Amino acid sequence: MSITIWYMPHLPEYLNNEFKRTVKNSDIYVEEHLTSLSKPELEAKLEIRREMSFGLFPLNRMRSTGMFKEYTVAVARILYGSGITWLFELSPISKEENDLARLLDHMAFESFYESNLKGCLGNLYESFELQVNQSLLRDKKLSNQLISIQEKNPEKEILTTRGSNHTPLWHYLQKTGINHNVVFPEKPYVYAYHNEVERRFIFGKEVDDLMVLKNLVDVLILSYYWKFKSRPYRTSAYRSRMKVERMKKGEIERLSEAISKKWLPKRKKKRSYFAFQRLIGKTLEL
Repeated sequence: MSITIWYMPHLPEYLNNEFKRTVKNSDIYVEEHLTSLSKPELEAKLEIRREMSFGLFPLNRMRSTGMFKEYTVAVARILYGSGITWLFELSPISKEENDLARLLDHMAFESFYESNLKGCLGNLYESFELQVNQSLLRDKKLSNQLISIQEKNPEKEILTTRGSNHTPLWHYLQKTGINHNVVFPEKPYVYAYHNEVERRFIFGKEVDDLMVLKNLVDVLILSYYWKFKSRPYRTSAYRSRMKVERMKKGEIERLSEAISKKWLPKRKKKRSYFAFQRLIGKTLEL
């Protein structure tokens, strides 16, 4: 018996037929969870998941919040009525620590919009340091949890889903020699540029200021293609990466200045989101 790690972006479109077959062949599923849960919270959520696993809790009553709510609900639909043993990742990260990481990201974008690239870089470096440490802690904790589950259930197939940046989990399991499988939804698997930069931090590779700024710009361009132009995520990530990899610092400065001068004073007006996206497309000639 083995542990299977299914790596993918947190998007319903990546929950393909192969994932559904993997669920059918699994006995235990460990759901990804960003932050730690108190004992009452954990027990309440586990009870709902147990009922969903046996088709006893109506799916339309499921309440999911946060960045990945659509993905979480989509996974639940696949596991619903499967009879699988449904557990939670026991994350070591508190809600306060996670909120701080989100705040630093927010501050970085605000600095960029104000044409303050020095402040933006400071926030981004601080955010990366915090989030990378959080990510490694979670992966180490989960590897120990998965090993413990398998030791108690040696004849069971265990499945967990993970954001594709969390490959250190795979490396932790490799070191133990425990039987495990790793699955990506497509081959070759191409990371978005901003994911690639984060992974360089995770694995201690060289990163410079320009790459860190490009990380932020990639998020903006990817969003432009994916959400504003309604292109598929795969296509959006690829097109954004091709654009960002060729960018010079001057283009990034021009975008920051354009946002500061042309959009920031009008951001509270109606349709400011559309004005913002049009400004990005026009400035970068997308």
